[in-house]
Amino acid sequence: MPKVVDHEERRQAIVNGMWKIVQRDGFQAVSVRSVAAEVGLSKSTIAHYFGSQDQILALAVAQQIEATTEELNSLDVSKCTPAVALRAMQLAIPTTARQRRQSQVWLALLEQHGTSPEISQTLTDLNREVRSGVRTVLAALAANGFVAASRDLDEEAAKFHAVIDGLSLQSLTDPKTAPPALVEQVITAMIADLGRPAK
Repeated sequence: MPKVVDHEERRQAIVNGMWKIVQRDGFQAVSVRSVAAEVGLSKSTIAHYFGSQDQILALAVAQQIEATTEELNSLDVSKCTPAVALRAMQLAIPTTARQRRQSQVWLALLEQHGTSPEISQTLTDLNREVRSGVRTVLAALAANGFVAASRDLDEEAAKFHAVIDGLSLQSLTDPKTAPPALVEQVITAMIADLGRPAK
């Protein structure tokens, strides 16, 4: 009797294999060939589930988005304080070695932007989720009295998003320019400034 293959389980095994390569050898070592060798499958089998390396990367980033969203939800931002808001913002900035390894995929997607529909859509989804998450945190801060009434939350969310992306890029390319203490200092100052009336 032929073996029944759980296709979702196999797809996940392929993505897990990609993460193992990233963590062990860095993103530059990821290819369809290296992933196939890591999970003990043929290149043609990999191609059956993912037509290209881009599709593997897209699913990996989608799973990162989902995991970060779950972490954000666990913080219960409805009872948001500046400390909770800081923790929520830090989820999006790779300040640990593990986060930096995972975010190498984001950096790779940025470098390949426009080369495939999967990458373009993944980056669009990532930007949307980050902006939405930031906006949710700011709205919760406002509801709890930590944001001046004259502040435009959409505008503030755009500012935080820009700073998060900038700090993330610095942390990935030169961690010394954005160490965890500096990241915390910058985000804390921005959160505190929200309580002042808009200029």
